[in-house]
Amino acid sequence: MRCAVEQELLLETSNVLNGACLTGIADQLGEELFYSPPSILGQGERIAKMLERDNLQWESALSVEINYKLENRSFDCDLLLLMPDTVISHLAGKLDQMLEDL
Repeated sequence: MRCAVEQELLLETSNVLNGACLTGIADQLGEELFYSPPSILGQGERIAKMLERDNLQWESALSVEINYKLENRSFDCDLLLLMPDTVISHLAGKLDQMLEDL
């Protein structure tokens, strides 16, 4: 298990990266975004177990993986966004509208 200082650093870094990414997406879609700060889930558990159908509150989700890397540094991480099915239709409508405006 990670010590409390490491966990706090991970959460703060995640909050900055997620906020920048999600705010950028929301700006492009012309939407205002509200989200809760990141938390550490399933520490020591396999991701497949966390994504089992019985553990989720939705029928389906859109999975978006974003990779972050810093050149010449030993830093890289992945941001995994899971958008529930209730959001997908709204997102598709916004994307259709953006394409029509081109």
